[in-house]
Amino acid sequence: MRKDWEIKKFEKCVVKINPPKKIRSAEYLMEGLYPIISQDNNIISGYWNNINDVVSIDKPVIIFGDHTRVIKYVDYNFSVGADGVIILQPIKELITKYFYYCLKSFYIPNLGYSRHYKLLKELNIPVPPLQIQQQIVEELDSLTTIVEKQEKQLEELDNLAKSIFYDMFGDPIDNEKGWPTLSFGNLFLLRSGNSLPEKKQIPGDFKVYGGNGINGTHVEFNREGEFIIIGRVGAYCGNVRIVKGAFWLTDNAFELKQIKEIQDTIYLLFLLRFINLFKYANKAAQPVISNTVLRDIMIPLPPLPLQQQFASKIEAIEKQKELIKKSIKETEDLFNSRMDYYFN
Repeated sequence: MRKDWEIKKFEKCVVKINPPKKIRSAEYLMEGLYPIISQDNNIISGYWNNINDVVSIDKPVIIFGDHTRVIKYVDYNFSVGADGVIILQPIKELITKYFYYCLKSFYIPNLGYSRHYKLLKELNIPVPPLQIQQQIVEELDSLTTIVEKQEKQLEELDNLAKSIFYDMFGDPIDNEKGWPTLSFGNLFLLRSGNSLPEKKQIPGDFKVYGGNGINGTHVEFNREGEFIIIGRVGAYCGNVRIVKGAFWLTDNAFELKQIKEIQDTIYLLFLLRFINLFKYANKAAQPVISNTVLRDIMIPLPPLPLQQQFASKIEAIEKQKELIKKSIKETEDLFNSRMDYYFN
């Protein structure tokens, strides 16, 4: 933060706007005239059609999630969803987008499902001249736009990989290209990982994989090599990824072992993702997927050379993605550095 800037207490910087109505989540529409803004992480949570329930704004506002600590910049009319949404209109001495970046720079500790607005009241807000605020916004917006474009490039490359798969092999469910098939149970074994009690979760050199990816690190490893792992329990049930090197596999995931080495690992990875293993999980509150359920799924077996051609194309795409991810990291580091410079 620049030392010559004026400092104002948070409550001197904003006016709270009361919405005409708070719409219960059960009432949200999938489509409608007016977006619903809630305190969840989504920019728009649903839609509404009654104009009498709309917050009309003359200038952009900030949405603060009193329970979630989510901060949003909103520059259009909207309806308010459920409880916990606080609408903040900055004073005329503050550009709303500048105020948004300022709030995003502060650490707001998690108090659980409690009210967090009281923590905002303790903040001191730097208020530079409006011209300086605008320059800061333009710089940070520019960096944000670069990252958004790069993330769009990653999405387009993922779509390209999917398109290549379907072009070469067709839909893995319909198997319209008529590839030979074998059942999952005749091709693979699934072996669960090992439990890792909290007292043993000591930071170390080896990655710990569970159903949702890397869960941490550990001093020991119980797998080494290249494997496909499948999430076994919960929201990440059916999640598929390749892991390499030495790692620990928790009992929230399966290791996939090929009985017959007739499938390329990368082809198999995409195949299992597009089959969508999650739909084979039980329907309990805590979904679980089992080998017993998966064993009857029919797996298409195109010629191995064709699978390997696909793998080569994917490896080229992944190299492009790694370059983009590196660039994103560099841009995000620069963004964070500039945030620290201006606000901390």
